[in-house]
Amino acid sequence: ALAFNQLLTFLLFLYFYRDYKPKVYVSWDLFKEQMSSGSLIFLGMFSISLIINLNLILIGYYYSLSEVGVFSFGLISLVYVRRYSTPIGTYFYREIMMLKDSANMNNDYFKRLLKLPFAYNFFFDAILLSLFSVMFFTIINLFLKEYSNSIPIIYNSIFGLIIYNSSAFLFHYLDATNQLLLRTVMIIIGTVLSLALTTFFLIFKYPLYFLTYSINVGFVFITLVAYLISLRQIFKTFTICLIMVSKVTMIAIFNTLLVFYFSGNNFILYEQDSISIHNILNAFGDVMLKTLTLLLSNYFLFSISFIKEKFMKGFNKNIAKIVMNSLSKLK
Repeated sequence: ALAFNQLLTFLLFLYFYRDYKPKVYVSWDLFKEQMSSGSLIFLGMFSISLIINLNLILIGYYYSLSEVGVFSFGLISLVYVRRYSTPIGTYFYREIMMLKDSANMNNDYFKRLLKLPFAYNFFFDAILLSLFSVMFFTIINLFLKEYSNSIPIIYNSIFGLIIYNSSAFLFHYLDATNQLLLRTVMIIIGTVLSLALTTFFLIFKYPLYFLTYSINVGFVFITLVAYLISLRQIFKTFTICLIMVSKVTMIAIFNTLLVFYFSGNNFILYEQDSISIHNILNAFGDVMLKTLTLLLSNYFLFSISFIKEKFMKGFNKNIAKIVMNSLSKLK
């Protein structure tokens, strides 16, 4: 199926670009510039994969393949949630770019980006990570009992991932201000710290879920340094940096605790490892109630945390706009 998909994509590309005649242009100076900056951008894009994959290789020396599979199932399931929230961040990034004088990429541009766009993007990131965690718990309980040991890995991983995902616009700033080397150093140090802590846990035979703490350390280190450097340069003060970090940390802790609670408690009881229609309906109802709880609690938490940015007013306005546009298309 994957081969067919790639073949179809290739054939469509050939068809739609059949009249395109590429021109060859070679510049050694441009090649060196692209390679030097491109490699740093590539490393930044795959910083999550770098930390996780190196840790998985290290874990593989101490644990069996089945245990590594359980660990990677719990962690990687959450890591790829970010692909669903990335378009949201791109949308807000584009909206700010379209504003007057945004092409200058000055501090006013980034100040606008780190207000409501930051809050919206962070809201959807935190919500999606929490919702997918709850869904994974239900799927494991119903169909994948052999992966039940992944549940602690999931709720222990969510804190670091929420923290890390909040830094998307900060990395835009480091990229736009040509601080790629600094960003790369942050990633390398964070990865080394993570691997060192993982080695410690492995040597002293801590439980498997403890290894998520070492991965969280890497994510949190990279994110905190990004906040300290970026916000200090943009706002010229550490006060705003401390306020932002406090808000992000509070929201991450809240969602982690809520997900942890949902991992062992249900609104509607259902039997584990049972796929009867009645049991699946009960599980679905439980997920819906947990989803509603996560949405409402985060809605009010973000409204309070970003009251100065008028999160509630802006969020309600955007939701109303989406609903009206959807209704108008149905007519």
